[in-house]
Amino acid sequence: MATAKSTPVTITTGSDGNLWFAEQSGNIGRITTAGVVTEFTPPTTNGSPAGIASGPDGNLWFTEYGVGKVGRMTTSGVATEYPISNPLSQPIDIAAGTDGKLWFVELQQTAANKAFGSITPTGVIKEYPTPSNPNSGPRGVAAGPDGNIWFTEYFANNIARGQDAQARTRYVLSLASGFTPSSENVPQGNTVKWTFLGPTSATATDSSGMGLFDSGSKSLVSFYSFVFFAAGSYAYSDNLHPTHKGTIKVPLLVSPKTGTTATVF
Repeated sequence: MATAKSTPVTITTGSDGNLWFAEQSGNIGRITTAGVVTEFTPPTTNGSPAGIASGPDGNLWFTEYGVGKVGRMTTSGVATEYPISNPLSQPIDIAAGTDGKLWFVELQQTAANKAFGSITPTGVIKEYPTPSNPNSGPRGVAAGPDGNIWFTEYFANNIARGQDAQARTRYVLSLASGFTPSSENVPQGNTVKWTFLGPTSATATDSSGMGLFDSGSKSLVSFYSFVFFAAGSYAYSDNLHPTHKGTIKVPLLVSPKTGTTATVF
């Protein structure tokens, strides 16, 4: 490392094909796959960056544990900082959600007992409490295949879920390992939303032979939605990773569910 005792703690893939990491000594680092390291210093030099994640805007987002801020860094190394409500809340981890926002957790709750929050790519922050406050101590956070935000509660000894999924929507994550879940049951008229979390580009393409939907190539942290109106079983795959396959199952909706020979269904 260029900076001695830099204490690198977390790392993520960037939209530029490099790896980006947070150094608790104060910098954000970039390393190419050839091993070339470059360090960038945010405006707050003693911020103690802790968590880092790629955002849907193609930038890197990081938490500044030491000063209660969330930072955004372009792939050219230009940083912008956004303060959260309490500079002592110790934001420690951050992850992209299925809603186009970044979600972060605060190890120390604020006076208003806020434990986790979201930030939009334009820098708008909202914070939320948990039932375990003020002794929650969230530490790790991730988007779930149900469309919600999941995080660990270090002090409360819990796993917690932050409600973020939208009504009449089912979610699929596109990961390095494939689609999660690989099979999804979807009521007629509901939307399936794929969230592409990389680390490389991927597609969600109908392989049933009907050509109903095709996301096209989707980059790291991007989204695609399709509404399934007709009942059936719809196979799909990732054209860029042929072993990645999934199925959307839409059962026939019958109303009323029962009746006589005179009932109109």
